[in-house]
Amino acid sequence: MTGPIRLPMEEIEQLAADARLRRDQLNKHCNILQDSIQEIMRQAAPAIQRESEIIPTIEQQIADLVEANQSLFAKPKTRVLHGFKIGLRKKPGKITWKKAANVVARIKKQMSILDAAKLIRSEEVPDKEALEKLPTKTLRALGISVIDAGDVVVVNPTDTDLDKMVKGFMDAAQTAVEDQAA
Repeated sequence: MTGPIRLPMEEIEQLAADARLRRDQLNKHCNILQDSIQEIMRQAAPAIQRESEIIPTIEQQIADLVEANQSLFAKPKTRVLHGFKIGLRKKPGKITWKKAANVVARIKKQMSILDAAKLIRSEEVPDKEALEKLPTKTLRALGISVIDAGDVVVVNPTDTDLDKMVKGFMDAAQTAVEDQAA
């Protein structure tokens, strides 16, 4: 003899209830971890704040000394000292022009075809991401085909903050494992 017949909706509801219980447990464990992290952060915050206020002052002292002694950085222009890249670099400056068409014409005249293509933007194409937000009726009026549209199965939790918190914890744990292995 077989057990009671379960209707598909009852089975879906039972699985959803099971998933809810698991997510509640996951949330409980994440909250415990988050509370522990918050306590550690609270304890470390004064020292972090103190150090983060001192470092810019020291960096400014270094910058002032480099500015006053630029000849020390003629060659090489920079040096790595105790984890800091210190020295001089060329300031990139700002470029401007009055008429873009004139600049484009000069680029085409003075540069090779390959170099000019890298320097000139000329392609106009539809913005797919922006167009995907339009209704199907509007897309069709614009001559755009909509392929594979229709219903798709959705099983998404409504408490997505939990997923973000779990991902953050898992990323941090992975980083810790990689750092420990190195």
